[in-house]
Amino acid sequence: MLLILEIGLTIAAWRRGWKSRALLPLAIAVGVGFMAGIFIGIAGGSTGEALVICTLLDVVCIGVLTGMVVKPRQAEKPLPTTDQPLQNVESSSPKY
Repeated sequence: MLLILEIGLTIAAWRRGWKSRALLPLAIAVGVGFMAGIFIGIAGGSTGEALVICTLLDVVCIGVLTGMVVKPRQAEKPLPTTDQPLQNVESSSPKY
């Protein structure tokens, strides 16, 4: 159930201007959850411990994605341009 919510929030964040950066929270949560499961399995831990850690990762991922949806990404501002030609900084340059 949480995965469906995460996918929906990822789509919403993508549409709010985050583009491919909206995929990062879900990718990080899945990667860390996978590695945590491997390490808990190697250490001989129970599935209950893995469930707690993965649930915590899901809650953090949903929180980050919700923040991305609530606050859309600001468009990059273009560099200021001037219509005037560049002036030489050095005043000792010879003038022809």
